[in-house]
Amino acid sequence: MWVALEAQEATEGEKETLRKFGRQFVALRHAQLEAMMGDSDYLLGGRPTLADAVFAGVARWADFHQAIEPRDYPRILELRRRIEADPAFRFALAIEDGKPAIGSGAMTGLVPLEQVLRDTGGAAA
Repeated sequence: MWVALEAQEATEGEKETLRKFGRQFVALRHAQLEAMMGDSDYLLGGRPTLADAVFAGVARWADFHQAIEPRDYPRILELRRRIEADPAFRFALAIEDGKPAIGSGAMTGLVPLEQVLRDTGGAAA
């Protein structure tokens, strides 16, 4: 679905084909995850882990692309609601949106990606 969004040279028909394929792929992955989810509050147990954080970020892409109907996946929807209610998630979202964020005080500032790449010898993608 990102390819359809970013493919400047593609025709509208090609973009629609990519979007259709993307929606089918996202629906399949949602159905698979919905079937695999256990009875715990989070993906790997009773407390949030990195897996839940990654899930929360990726799950928002389905909203952005309007790829699926969230109500069709009630277990995933409930997990999302649980994660999105977490103060850490709300803090991260505020930071992402450039809004004031109140946290524990552990975060002392942001480091621009360019600086991280320069300081670590990495190259820009």
